[in-house]
This record gives sequence, structure tokens and C-alpha cells, in this order.
Amino acid sequence: MDMLKKIWFYSFKVEKKNVSSLVVNLIVWVVAAFIAGVVLWLASALTGWIPLIGSLIGILVGIVGGAVELYSLIGIVLSILVFADVIKD
Repeated sequence: MDMLKKIWFYSFKVEKKNVSSLVVNLIVWVVAAFIAGVVLWLASALTGWIPLIGSLIGILVGIVGGAVELYSLIGIVLSILVFADVIKD
């Protein structure tokens, strides 16, 4: 549990049984994932025209994008579980 609190520290800031706290936390996770996606898309678009380097950067951007989406999804699930008092602090 300590490792989860270190990696996804923001998910544990949700107040139990406080809907507004949960909604704000979920909005933060979605906006952070969206901004990361836009930045990664721009990096891929700007380097996509370069023959070899562009394809390698495209693969790396895909891997990093998948990791960011997975991190955000786990953060959202943890926020909901903390809100529902399934996970104890």
C-alpha cells in the first residue's frame, strides 16, 4: 500500500464520501492525460516527416502514450476506490 501511495499520491487525496472531491480528482486525471496526449501527439507530428528517426520516435511516443494512459486509468480507479472506502489510508 505504501508503494501505491508513493506512485499515485494524488489519488489518495480524495476525501471519503465527498463527491465534489472525487469529481475534482477525476477531472484532474482526465485533463492531465489529455494534455500529455496532446504533447505526445505534437512531438510525433513534428518529427513524423523524418524518415528513420520519425518512425523510431513514433514508436517511442506510442509506448510513452500507452504508459501515460495506463497511469491515468489506475489513478482514476484508485480515486474511486478511496472514495468508496474500499482502500483504507
